[in-house]
Amino acid sequence: MDWKTVGHLQIKSLFQGTLKGEAFAHAYAFVGPKGVGKFKLAEEIASQLLGSESKGHPDFLFFDAGVNSDIETLRAFLARTSFAPVKSSNTVVIIDNVDSIPQSNANVLLKILEEPSPRAIFFLISHTKRLPSTVYSRCVVCSFSSLLERELQLLSNEAGLVVTKEELLAASGSFGSLLRLKGDPRFATVILPFAQFVASLESKSRSERLLMIQSSSEVEPEVLYSMIFTSICLLKDKLKGTPSVWKSLSGLLEAIFLTNTNTNKKLILQSILL
Repeated sequence: MDWKTVGHLQIKSLFQGTLKGEAFAHAYAFVGPKGVGKFKLAEEIASQLLGSESKGHPDFLFFDAGVNSDIETLRAFLARTSFAPVKSSNTVVIIDNVDSIPQSNANVLLKILEEPSPRAIFFLISHTKRLPSTVYSRCVVCSFSSLLERELQLLSNEAGLVVTKEELLAASGSFGSLLRLKGDPRFATVILPFAQFVASLESKSRSERLLMIQSSSEVEPEVLYSMIFTSICLLKDKLKGTPSVWKSLSGLLEAIFLTNTNTNKKLILQSILL
């Protein structure tokens, strides 16, 4: 079949046979980084199963646990999955951001997966696989990888976006991240210049490095994190086993750790640039 979603050919091949009549499992867990198309692929499979667009279909149920994971709301939603389908052979259920369900509420979902309705097919969209392992053990786990650079370019073309090589690298295989970068004016003015500075650090004088530390030390913590992460993405593209690149990457990885420990921002920048 012709797929509308981009990438993930191995996972798509798993569903080729099931969409042609082979038996579906009662639950699938789509696990992987944010913004790589897990939800879109689940939605496309749902539309194929239902025979028409899933949105608005009476046999399509959607729950975003990232918006509301209250125990009573979750329980009421899951109760609806036991109803008989109205127009189709199956009820298709997508639970997005399933990791947002508190551990204390996970048993409600687990009970449904252990005793599912024979006519319901579940798709759990998971970014971190943070729920108890017993939840995932009741599912066929499909592991999603980051998108390739050419796949990001294809999605950008389809969306009418003009993207640079640096933006594609900084997105680190996530189209969702790429869209956030395009919508953040700080990427072009603060984040990318810093990453390009780090990528050419060997050619920078001590005075240039000190000036960069001074100018960058007042950014918000989340911007500093993006600056460091983007630097890693650009350096990965330069990797040829050279000791200087490995050293820079090592310093950046340590800096990522330091941003999570409330370390002074100037000290973090010094660990990278000096």
